[in-house]
Amino acid sequence: MIAGVLGALCQLEVALQLVRENRSFRTVIGLVVLVLGGLIAAASLPDWHFEYLLQGEIIFQVGFAWCLIEWTYAWPIG
Repeated sequence: MIAGVLGALCQLEVALQLVRENRSFRTVIGLVVLVLGGLIAAASLPDWHFEYLLQGEIIFQVGFAWCLIEWTYAWPIG
């Protein structure tokens, strides 16, 4: 569990770095999707009978992938 949380925090830092460097509507939306998925997954960890960990992780990873795609467009080659 510790490794998963550390991985998620690293992914969050990468997304925050993108938003700091290239703030646009699309990058902010990617960050919002990432944070929303993280909140859903985090709410599933305690025993609150809120069993959406997998869905929250998928949303989190989609948000991170969105941020990575935006990162490739932030700095054009050449």
